[in-house]
Amino acid sequence: AAREKEEDFIAESMELLRESVKMRLMSEVPLGAFLSGGVDSSTVVALMSNESKDKVNTFTIGFGGNTGNFDDERKYARLVALRYGTNHREYEVLPLLEGLIDKIVGAFDEPFADDSTIPSYYVYELARRDVKVALSGLGGDEAFCGYERYLGFHIGRIYNRIPRLLRDRVIKNLIESMSEDPSGGNKVTRLKRFVRSSSSNNAQRYLGFITKLGGRYKDSLFIGGEYIEAMESSKNLFLKHFDAANAEDPLNKVFYCDIKTYLPEDILACTDRLSMHHSLEVRVPFLDHKLMEYCATIPPELKIKRFRKKYLLKKAVAPLLPKPVIEHKKQGFVGPMAMWLKTDLKRLTLRRLSEENLKRHGVLNPQTVKTVLDEHYSGKENNETLIWTLLVFQSWFDSYM
Repeated sequence: AAREKEEDFIAESMELLRESVKMRLMSEVPLGAFLSGGVDSSTVVALMSNESKDKVNTFTIGFGGNTGNFDDERKYARLVALRYGTNHREYEVLPLLEGLIDKIVGAFDEPFADDSTIPSYYVYELARRDVKVALSGLGGDEAFCGYERYLGFHIGRIYNRIPRLLRDRVIKNLIESMSEDPSGGNKVTRLKRFVRSSSSNNAQRYLGFITKLGGRYKDSLFIGGEYIEAMESSKNLFLKHFDAANAEDPLNKVFYCDIKTYLPEDILACTDRLSMHHSLEVRVPFLDHKLMEYCATIPPELKIKRFRKKYLLKKAVAPLLPKPVIEHKKQGFVGPMAMWLKTDLKRLTLRRLSEENLKRHGVLNPQTVKTVLDEHYSGKENNETLIWTLLVFQSWFDSYM
């Protein structure tokens, strides 16, 4: 009976996704798709190819410079492009961001601190040379449980069965003493976020997973109490959404919270602003309201099964995609920012976040910013997302204020 129910969910969700893709293929202008090498974008390309009479145009981004152990996903994208015979184009992003940061800030008119803006900017520019409309795999992670933090939240409920004294006095201290891999990566960083938030309630624990500014720097980063109050306001809004979710399973509350916050205010805002900046229309089949509403009825234990994220979707699309695409570790649509900040972008970072520049606005504490940078360079903390946030804010201030 359980297997039959599982197959029913697969059949219905795939039918809704096919219809969504088919509907979004209706266009009188040249059309393509972004192909990152992940499951979501690869699934969209596979369904497009099955529905379209013409070859699908696909666009992929890779990264150069000092990438450390970063896994370049172009090899996975090529497998999908080869299987479906797409008109495939690639672009390699280099860590030459002096002018790009200002272009990104200009496209948003506000500080928007997600480093996925870098590959997004270039892939939209690349696509616009050949097409006017492109399909994206955005929304698949929220609909089918694809983020690492979802798995972390799921594991956290099991981890909390360990006696608190052992968790806080032994395991936490051991992990806090660890340094990140010098060649890049964020495994240790994720472990630290995990243990720092593990003893909190469900809402606070998930907030600890996703916040860019944790307790380590929060109290000393800003000069002036009004900035702390602003942070508390955004935190309270997040917690309000989490608590408002009409769900018994805490993992469903997590999904709901992301659909109300991270999805519209981060990744969709990024997509909308930067694609419009290049006069490109982006369509998102996974976010068809019928599909999203149906996915909300799928039990969380079928989205994460035996600690495998996106279990149901991967089982559904296994016949459509090459095995390495299904099985490789999710990386997300970001570049090797941790290594770039230590090497190729170090001079730019130190110049823009110098004490002299920070004192011009009097918002950020120069000593705390120096600590953030020093701990990233030493490997004590992977502060890539926080440093990028500071860089974007400083660039915005220089351009607008």
